[in-house]
Amino acid sequence: MLKRFTSNHYERLEQRLVDALSRPTASALIPQVVIIPSTAIKRSVEIALANRIGVCANLRFDFLGQWLWKTLSKVIHVAEQSPFSPTLLRWRIYALLTDTIWVSEHPKLLRYLAKADNLMRYELAHHCATLFDQYLTYRSDWLENWLKPGQTIDEDEAWQASLWRRIAQDLGAQAQHPSVAFFKALEARGDEVFMENQMRVSVEVFCLPSIPGLYLQMLKRLAGWIDINLYSVNPCAEYWYEVINPKRLGRLKLASKSQYHEIGNRLLASWGQQSKEHFSALMDDDFESIESSDFENEAPTTLLKKIQNAVLHLNDPDPGSWVLEHDDRSLEVHVCHSLVRELEVLLDQLLAMFSSTEALRPSDVLVVTPDLEAAAPLIEAVFGKGEDSPIPYVITGRSDKALNPYAQTLLALFRFANSRFEADRFLELLQMPLVARRFGLDDEAIARIRHWLEHSGVRWAIDGEHRMQLGLPPFESRSFRDGFDRLFLGYAMPAWDSTPVEGRLAAGNPSGLEAQTLGRLKLAFDALKQLHRALAEDQTPEPWCQLYLATLASFGHSDAAEQLQFKQAASVIHALRHELESADVCQPLAFELIQKRLEERFAEVGRGAVPSGVLSFTSMSGLRYLPYRMICVIGLGDEAFPSKHRPLEFDLMAKRPRQGDRLRRLDDRSLFLDLVIASRERLYLSYTGRSIRDHAPLAPSILLSELLDYAASAIAQMPLSAESLQAARSRLVIEHPLQAFSLSYFLRSTEPRRRSVQAVYRNAHAQSLMQDHDQARPKPFFMAPLPKPSETFHRLSLADLSAFFSNPSRYLLLRRLGLALGDEEAALESHEPFRADKRSRRAFASRMLPALMRGESPKQIRDRALAGLEYPPGRLGDIARDEELAALQAFAQSLPAALKDPPLGRSTSTIDIEIEGSRWQLSHTWSELRADGLVRYRYGEVHVFDYLRGWLEQLMLNAVAFDTHVRRQLLWYSLDGHYALDALDDARLHLQKLLHLYAEGLCQPLHFYPQSAWRYMIEGGNLSAARKTWDPNDAYALGEGEDPAYRLALRGVDEPLDQAFEANARAVFEPMLKSLRDERLA
Repeated sequence: MLKRFTSNHYERLEQRLVDALSRPTASALIPQVVIIPSTAIKRSVEIALANRIGVCANLRFDFLGQWLWKTLSKVIHVAEQSPFSPTLLRWRIYALLTDTIWVSEHPKLLRYLAKADNLMRYELAHHCATLFDQYLTYRSDWLENWLKPGQTIDEDEAWQASLWRRIAQDLGAQAQHPSVAFFKALEARGDEVFMENQMRVSVEVFCLPSIPGLYLQMLKRLAGWIDINLYSVNPCAEYWYEVINPKRLGRLKLASKSQYHEIGNRLLASWGQQSKEHFSALMDDDFESIESSDFENEAPTTLLKKIQNAVLHLNDPDPGSWVLEHDDRSLEVHVCHSLVRELEVLLDQLLAMFSSTEALRPSDVLVVTPDLEAAAPLIEAVFGKGEDSPIPYVITGRSDKALNPYAQTLLALFRFANSRFEADRFLELLQMPLVARRFGLDDEAIARIRHWLEHSGVRWAIDGEHRMQLGLPPFESRSFRDGFDRLFLGYAMPAWDSTPVEGRLAAGNPSGLEAQTLGRLKLAFDALKQLHRALAEDQTPEPWCQLYLATLASFGHSDAAEQLQFKQAASVIHALRHELESADVCQPLAFELIQKRLEERFAEVGRGAVPSGVLSFTSMSGLRYLPYRMICVIGLGDEAFPSKHRPLEFDLMAKRPRQGDRLRRLDDRSLFLDLVIASRERLYLSYTGRSIRDHAPLAPSILLSELLDYAASAIAQMPLSAESLQAARSRLVIEHPLQAFSLSYFLRSTEPRRRSVQAVYRNAHAQSLMQDHDQARPKPFFMAPLPKPSETFHRLSLADLSAFFSNPSRYLLLRRLGLALGDEEAALESHEPFRADKRSRRAFASRMLPALMRGESPKQIRDRALAGLEYPPGRLGDIARDEELAALQAFAQSLPAALKDPPLGRSTSTIDIEIEGSRWQLSHTWSELRADGLVRYRYGEVHVFDYLRGWLEQLMLNAVAFDTHVRRQLLWYSLDGHYALDALDDARLHLQKLLHLYAEGLCQPLHFYPQSAWRYMIEGGNLSAARKTWDPNDAYALGEGEDPAYRLALRGVDEPLDQAFEANARAVFEPMLKSLRDERLA
């Protein structure tokens, strides 16, 4: 007997099911069978039964298709798993698609496969397997006809029919579905079959949103021998199976065919088509059944209840017939600028509700979104993790691919091994916890490896042979092999030795214990290189699975949790092996196919969404039917939901639809209706309705628009007009500002629906509003000078003093406060450069000029130039390098001959200077000092920092004594000329003044900015010229004042270029200009 139980409330159906499961059964040894649509329903039933009788035991939950196949297998001989399941069928189809002779017989199929590679052929096989699975369920008559000789309608049907005949021939399949033989056995032997196989004589089919026609026919026929209790959530208590949406009714009226149809309720007509066909099929009079309904009619006290009751009773409200109370927040739509803002607004709203709504708990709230995987990291960012989360929550229903670190690492490892071996992806792989642990790499080692990869010039490719396999010239430059050769040279050679070895320069300078890290890096790379070679050849399934399992085992596990994750990942590989064996796959397969299928396997495997005792985030269908006091649906953009599913070109069901076909777009509409019905008190909806770039309006989901139109019409004031409808919509729709810290959130005049409870932003605004307008400038970063530095700062080198005067604020922040402000660390490059940039040319010049000055031979110069990585390989790189080398040779020839003489030798000078009663010590190591003085050069136009550095060295040169005669003069050569600094008698006095400024600048920002100060001095004390250098007031020019260190240290300073700046500029540069000889400044 088939018994049908319907209700608009899930709880009532569950209660009836628990009543049935609680009753004593005829045999305690045979478990009771419950057919469920999801793991969420399973968990809910388990909890309900345990609450009722204290334990949940002797139950077997199953999915409908699997249960039916198992039932068939107990009576007739069929495989353990249906050979027609898409999982197995795709491999058989893939093998058939490689039959070029058969494919050539079907022109249309041949066009599909004309330029197909292995993955494209696999994708086509996957689509065909899915279609055949649909045909088996919804078009079994087609498949039976295809096995008989006959004419087909079009080309697509022709090749699919031929493909089906090949499949049936390979499997030895009959023209009839196995269920035919099954029911013949039942009719012949009756109840004996159930007794022999210990099959239970009753089955509970609980809350399936739809049942395919074939399965429903089997259930109805089975009901002749066993009791089948079918529980269904029905949103409407009336006979609504003839209702249609208004657009279709209008078309029928034009055709004079509308007399048996009505709209009833617009939402039900638009969203309930899939459910309508499901219930229509259940009510078919061909089979005897008993129906029992238990609908709950709640008082329509809120807008949401009124909408639900209108659906329940199949009526539409008249325009303006509903009254929306001022405190009715049962239905709200929040409009934001991004999904992140939607989550931030949701967090604010939930916190406010938990603090104001009596007895509302996190477990009473469900949040669903169309794309859970995309939203998951944003949820964690906004709602926090662990103790940082203001609301306890769980993201449920994600796949193992997204959660299992072993799955993530294994897939990433094999993806990389089959890639171009890019340096940035290699570093990302080493940073994965399991890989880092496998090779003994900590954070410090990773940072060191990053430095090595950057300085050794590695960009991509294993070696030249790897590039040749990819169809590119086999050059070694910037490959891993080239990089490792340079790193090992760096370890073997002294840091000061820049001699090329076999066309390479040493790089990275690894030394001492760093050799261990270098060795581990090489081991990791060799393991990936070996894996790369293993992936090059096609293999049968068993070696592939063994390779994956061996790689997985190499990661190991440290605790019980990791052991469980390890076993779960291994079980997926074993399942793939079993799948390939069951599909009789014995031919060699390309790596791309195995990797693709394994990724799909990991994506399919997961615990499934389950209800929890905290706030739950899940997909739209994850917790379908389960009731919650508040349901929040976020991400309801026009492109996100309903999904834009486009049928395949060769989908015959799409070309010839029938009533009862399952359509994805109708599924989504039915799902949204179920969410509206399952919300008991509040329905919270949000979408990205404004562009984050220009605030332009963005369309919501069509379902959200329909709901708003429906509700707005009902609550609008009469007479109905565009203005009254817009006013009604504005009562339901709340638009939010772009930023979470907007002042409008914290004003008393802001309505509660737009307020924020974020204390950090509220306190910041409160503090800002308490300030007077005259004091509205930013709070100074340095409220008072820092304490005097320790005596360790009294000992410094000339390089320290030069770094200080190059940017006193940056030096202060770094040395006294530990704040390193600079450019963000750039990502490793993964492509070889096509031309040398400024930094590369500077590096080339600094490397080549000393060799040119030493007078090395042309061959030595050429070898040294080619050994570097500053220029790209190839003809263009050679031309650019030769041009730069010629320019460097010309520059070297312009330098004085004295530079060709050897320097006096490396020596260190130290002087003591008293500053405010304290002894300060300044030191400098001379490496290029000659008897004729100090000669410096830089390949580039002269800059203020060249003057500053030269001045400091000149002061030191004139303030110390030497054992030999040294001319106290400094010459500085640049591309655009040279300058000279003559001997000084009062150099020590000038150094004392500079050290005094240094001591002051260690306690508070020194008002000295070298570029602006230099402009001030050479313009004759022109402060306006200095201000133009500090802030050029030009959108295309960057002033010195834009430096992050100055902006932070001088925050709250009204005038950085004040009298102190003028005095400091004169103190540093005035004596220098008196000693300076430079024609460029004349």
